[in-house]
Formats: sequence, structure tokens, C-alpha cells
Amino acid sequence: MLRLVSRRARAQWPLLAALLGVVTIGATVLGTCTLLVTRTAERALEVAMARATPAAVDATVYTGTVEGPDAPSVAADTRTVLAAALAPFPLTTTARASTVLRALPPALAPGTTVPAQAYLSGLDDLPTRAELVTGAGHSTLATRCCWSPPPTC
Repeated sequence: MLRLVSRRARAQWPLLAALLGVVTIGATVLGTCTLLVTRTAERALEVAMARATPAAVDATVYTGTVEGPDAPSVAADTRTVLAAALAPFPLTTTARASTVLRALPPALAPGTTVPAQAYLSGLDDLPTRAELVTGAGHSTLATRCCWSPPPTC
């Protein structure tokens, strides 16, 4: 049996050499791609984060369907997970909470067939993130806010 294999190998050495070359080149390409996909991606993130200014870096995290009593612990856990994910980079967080769409008294939308509805919302450090455009002061409910960046008001 060994003699037969040896004779076939001598007769088909160009085919075996080509096969060896294809396997070697394939393994090299596969190893290079693996290196590019794994370590290079991590390194690219590190370099980009190191070069970025703090104002240019922004991460947004959404949590949904959180019941009222669970909101403080969910917010704290979310901040902890975000800090761990972005470590060792410094982190500043701001929380915003919104309710489901709520029906308002019909008197707030006179002359329309569309019922008055609104989302109730709370935001960390509201005075630095909103500008009161109309109203008598911070104790008065504003009729319009200008946000940074401004949504369509």
C-alpha cells in the first residue's frame, strides 16, 4: 500500500504541490482576516477614543418598559453597565424618563376632534438643558422649550 501511495505521489507531484500552495495561501488569508476582525477592531476603537475630544464622544442607551418603582435601580444599573463598557474612559451620564402617551383633559384642545395627549417627561439637570421661552419663571409651566440640539418644537 505504501509503495502504491509513493508511486502515485511521484506521478502527481505537480497536483500535490498546487494543493499544498492553495492550503498554505488559504490558511494565511484566513489568519490575516481573523487578526483584522478581532484585535484590529479593538485597537481601532482604542485609538479613535484616545484621539476624540470629550465633546465628540456620545453614547446613547435606551431602556424600556420600566415600571415606576423599578426606575431608580434600573437607572443605577444602566449607569454601572455603561461605565464598565466604556472603561477606562471617563464617563458623564444624564438620565431622561418619559411615560407612555397620556390622555389630557379635553379642554386643552378646544375646537379640534383630536383628543389632547402628551408624554410626561423628566430630565436630569433640566435648567442647563432647556431654555424657558415663555412663562413667569421656573415655577410656571413653559408652553415651549428650546432644546440643545433642538427638536422640532
